[in-house]
Amino acid sequence: MSRFHPLHMMVFAAGLLLLGAPSTNAADGMPKQLAQSQQSTTVSEENIRSYAAAVPQVQEVSAEWQQRIQKEAKTQKDIEKMHQEANQELVQVIKTEGLSVREYNRITQLAAKNPDLKSKITSYME
Repeated sequence: MSRFHPLHMMVFAAGLLLLGAPSTNAADGMPKQLAQSQQSTTVSEENIRSYAAAVPQVQEVSAEWQQRIQKEAKTQKDIEKMHQEANQELVQVIKTEGLSVREYNRITQLAAKNPDLKSKITSYME
């Protein structure tokens, strides 16, 4: 399997997770996820380490499912079913490392905007 740059895979892997439609905060009409991400731009050291441990596993599972879908899916229904199975496996990988999917995605978004956080994550991945 070819080696991908870990920073690119953080964004790619997060994109594979189905987030669903964001719910809104009734008080101000703002999506809850956006409101929460604006409130907290810090990540604990423990979560950074957990995230760094999860990314290569998410990368591996994602690559395996991409190949499997390309080889085995015959219909759109097959693709959708396999995407659901892949997402379930990805969620389990993330939870095994002690993170929620929401926190994993939040860290991915923060790392995309914060070079220091991105660097710290990468250093744990090496």
